[in-house]
Amino acid sequence: MGKKVKVIILACTLFGFPFLLKTIDFKLEIFPSVTLPSYSDQVNTDRDLRLVEFELFGIDKFGKEQKLDRQKFFRSIPAKYVPWIIKNNFGLKQNGYTEHTTIRFNITYRKTINNTEKDIAKTKTWLKEGLIGQKCQDSFLIVKRNKLTISEKTRRLKDKAFINDTIFRLYE
Repeated sequence: MGKKVKVIILACTLFGFPFLLKTIDFKLEIFPSVTLPSYSDQVNTDRDLRLVEFELFGIDKFGKEQKLDRQKFFRSIPAKYVPWIIKNNFGLKQNGYTEHTTIRFNITYRKTINNTEKDIAKTKTWLKEGLIGQKCQDSFLIVKRNKLTISEKTRRLKDKAFINDTIFRLYE
């Protein structure tokens, strides 16, 4: 084969395969740094915008909830990864799988979770250090999920509604 044909095949493989995966479902995107926050969809700005927010809380020495500073808590982890870490329960689930269904073709696939007990123990130690660093007890981490509504007209927060909270026990 000629050099030109090899270059064309290489280019098609490098650019075509990732595009094919993204066409199946945006979760299969292998270049997330290139993707916009709304993926390939356009964000409709003609109505109120609804977002989900995660807030972290610890228990202070008086037994009351204390809101944690996310930057201090996650230290060197970039902010863009924080929602994914929280949605995946900080990696504290040992065995099992997560199931995803593609939007366009309705194909279901599973991702196996293979966290060892050692990994979970290290994660719990890291979480405890984050709590202690903000003067909280190191036994519980609370994640609260809120739905934010941003007004289409004023572009300001219109409503903040509590959805649920998840309590992580760091000692068992």
